[in-house]
Amino acid sequence: MSDKPIPHGTTTGYSRYKCRCEGCKAAYVAYKRRYREANREAIAERDRRYREANGEAIAERDRRYYEANREAVLERRHRYYEANREAIAERMRSYHKAAGDQINARSQRRNALTRDNATRAWMPWTAEEDAVVMDYDLTTIEAASILKRTLKAVNRRRHFLNAAVGVAS
Repeated sequence: MSDKPIPHGTTTGYSRYKCRCEGCKAAYVAYKRRYREANREAIAERDRRYREANGEAIAERDRRYYEANREAVLERRHRYYEANREAIAERMRSYHKAAGDQINARSQRRNALTRDNATRAWMPWTAEEDAVVMDYDLTTIEAASILKRTLKAVNRRRHFLNAAVGVAS
């Protein structure tokens, strides 16, 4: 490169001269923000086309990453939840207020899938059943089907058992 001084506080300083001072970083961040705001629809369309064309590869990559980093991912999710507990609760309240009827109808439809097979309703839970309930490799519908319980019963038992050991659910 030439002996010209680096133009600090500019996108040129950041991009061409690889300067990472606070001024150059701030200029680059501001540039990228303006670009994203001006091209929001084009970026969303490009991302949508990419996900549509590469959906399976993306899902496989995400699955491998999760398997390799399960503990770190769960810890990061937990830290985020703890740091944003009130905002998350407010979003959930507003969502449930807006879509309450749809949520209730979906819940009733899903519970009806397991109701006919639920021959162990109102019977005490056994330790073996608790082990199946807490097997998170099974969906709640799968667990309900195995246990001959309703979906709602399995969800409530999971919540109860998590609360008993101090896990937020």
